[in-house]
Amino acid sequence: MKIVPYAEKSAALWDAFVPQTVQGVFLHSRNFLAYHKDRFEDLSIMIEDDKGRLRSLLPAARSLSDPNQVISHPGITYGGLLHHPSCKADEVLVMMAGIRGWYRELGFRSLSYKSVPPHIQRHIVQSDLYALWREGGVLARRDLWNALELDQPRKLSEGHTWALKKARAAGLAVAKLDVEDYAPFHKMLSVGLKHHHGAKPVHSLDELLDLQNRFGENIELWGCRASDGELLAGSWVFKLRVSCWHTQYIISSDRGRELLATDLMLEELVGQAIQSNVRHFSFGCSTDQAGRNLNAGLFSFKAGFGIGAVTHDFYDIEL
Repeated sequence: MKIVPYAEKSAALWDAFVPQTVQGVFLHSRNFLAYHKDRFEDLSIMIEDDKGRLRSLLPAARSLSDPNQVISHPGITYGGLLHHPSCKADEVLVMMAGIRGWYRELGFRSLSYKSVPPHIQRHIVQSDLYALWREGGVLARRDLWNALELDQPRKLSEGHTWALKKARAAGLAVAKLDVEDYAPFHKMLSVGLKHHHGAKPVHSLDELLDLQNRFGENIELWGCRASDGELLAGSWVFKLRVSCWHTQYIISSDRGRELLATDLMLEELVGQAIQSNVRHFSFGCSTDQAGRNLNAGLFSFKAGFGIGAVTHDFYDIEL
């Protein structure tokens, strides 16, 4: 096994390998990571076997809050070891030991590892978590996500059933939005996050547009409009192969909440995913404060579209 530090000359090789891996999606591509590359000191590595064949990737960068820590990856929700489907558990054990030694030799004291949630993977493989444990990794954070298995029967809650009838009776309509809709969507998102959570969007409007331009086939903006054309609700949707569709943002205006626009929008999105033979639909996490606090109301709302919950685990390894 040989570890090679990532360099920009290897971008094409990296991006060609990501779709071949069990865990990799477009968020792991250099094209995606490049949109905010100036924020981070990249420490990604590529792992080859003894014959020089690429076997795995680890997107990583130095932590902005702790210069002695490397994170896989601070700029994306989940990083993790992205390996070829033919990698066996014993090979992953060797890789993880090599990763630990690599960053230790670079002078780092710890590695923060964001695993790739199982419902996003092409196949469920968690040999990396076993290898982490073998190397002394400890669970540092656990988020709870709502995720639907779309090949299983789905039963809506009574609340959602009632909400859908009301929204449809009001003449609301759901559709994929255009590029010019990004500005009103981002404004609604900014207002909603500030008012309800005292927060702001992770992405600026320019970043949303940049990513839309880079990944038009993987990213879509969906919305729900009133009969008069006003945008009432919106969601940024990541299409992660046929494995999963993921809602990165879900937001509605005050009028949208009154007319139950979000219920209709999400139900239509789930229906679109089913028609596209997608295996899972992900609503993202319903936890905050590093997973310590469960937003029970939010979890219940998402669960009303069908039962399903999955954990997203973060591990720390002392180097």
